[in-house]
Amino acid sequence: MEEPRPTPPERSEPKEAFPPRPKLVGRPKSHELPIPWIRLRSTASGHQLYKRMLGEVDPKARPGDIVAVYDRFDAPYGVALYNPRSLIALRLLTRGVGAFDPDAFFNERIATAVTFRRNILDLDARTDAYRIIHDNGDGLPGLVVDRYGDCIALEFYSLGMFKQSARIERVLKIHFPNARFFHRASPHTQSMEGFK
Repeated sequence: MEEPRPTPPERSEPKEAFPPRPKLVGRPKSHELPIPWIRLRSTASGHQLYKRMLGEVDPKARPGDIVAVYDRFDAPYGVALYNPRSLIALRLLTRGVGAFDPDAFFNERIATAVTFRRNILDLDARTDAYRIIHDNGDGLPGLVVDRYGDCIALEFYSLGMFKQSARIERVLKIHFPNARFFHRASPHTQSMEGFK
């Protein structure tokens, strides 16, 4: 005679490992900077965040603004250039959100780029035509600066960087006091970034 098989225990509904977090709305609690803020829906490891990754946007944020960026849990994510007209809505300038002084930021990034070309690569001794700033490689997304003798050409690939052009030129004049400056953004960039 066969023994009856034991009946399996009744299954309960699986429990969630973590309870869902409430959806955050409004100004991030840790936001203390005098610049607009943006909360992300999702994040990425690169320097560019696309429109679909944005969650809530401060109503004060305007195209080309420097903004503080927070992840979906309100943790500081970075400081970025914002452009809702572009597919690339955010171009990160820094990771994390702390005190942010645009003048100090541009002074430091440009000085680092110039020092690298002059002191490490020793380009001034070999040529008077070289790239001074190369976009994300120098921590200045949307900006390329080339030297051609006493002419400095600034090419803008983002509206946010274009809006900083006076500040950028002012800093470059410290390093290249006798230079003439030319600003350019291609018609394609102007159209994609909504310059007009």
